[in-house]
Amino acid sequence: MKPELTEAERRSAILRRAGLTLYGPRYRGELARLLSVGPRVIRRWEATQAPIPDNVLGEVFEAIKEKSYMVNFLLEAFVKELSKRK
Repeated sequence: MKPELTEAERRSAILRRAGLTLYGPRYRGELARLLSVGPRVIRRWEATQAPIPDNVLGEVFEAIKEKSYMVNFLLEAFVKELSKRK
């Protein structure tokens, strides 16, 4: 049985997954720019050496929503284009 994650570990994992999803494997620099912090701060949050403020998760959430809208728009465009070929 896996031990339960602490709140800090959960938040760190969410931040890392969000960064990877939004920006790919070199996400720390882009995420730092989005949040107006240095990459070292991102690394500290990921290592649970500093708490991740609630507003940070909120800003990342907004970035994910924006990316999601863009992806959905592209998906619709592809579906329309590909359906014309049938």
